[in-house]
Amino acid sequence: TFRVRAANKDGVWSERPLELKIVIEPEFWQTRWFAFALTVLLIGALLLGLRLRTRALRRQSDQLRKKVAEQTVELKSALQKLEQASLTDPLTGLYNRRFLDQHIDRDLAISLRKHEQARTSANPIPSDGDIALFLIDIDHFKKVNDRYGHGAGDAVLIECAARLKATFRDSD
Repeated sequence: TFRVRAANKDGVWSERPLELKIVIEPEFWQTRWFAFALTVLLIGALLLGLRLRTRALRRQSDQLRKKVAEQTVELKSALQKLEQASLTDPLTGLYNRRFLDQHIDRDLAISLRKHEQARTSANPIPSDGDIALFLIDIDHFKKVNDRYGHGAGDAVLIECAARLKATFRDSD
């Protein structure tokens, strides 16, 4: 409100001041509606950012899970290969002493159980109820290596292994 009192040239003041009401509208950024809209916009931007970040993290998590699963399969395969390599001779592919050490107790227990079942039931022992162990030695093998070289000795071992594999069952 603008108030004015004036005096005339004789110095007499007006009895009532003149009042002029002036309304100054706030700028748009100074209004409550703008503050409310800005708050809603900021909250929306934060929620959108949070949603986008969560989506990116889920995608990254899924990729990591997939990579872990793939590497787990690879590791299991490598472990199987490593275990197989530790149980067989690399040249001939025949089982080695470590294989025998790992399996003999179980195989003997199975054989004894089959014999006991046959004895208690008065049935004949099944054909797969016995265990036979072959220890094979190639006489004078060192002479083959010394005379013809290790390549020829390896060829002899491979041929012996092939004949053994042809003679015995896969499970032997």
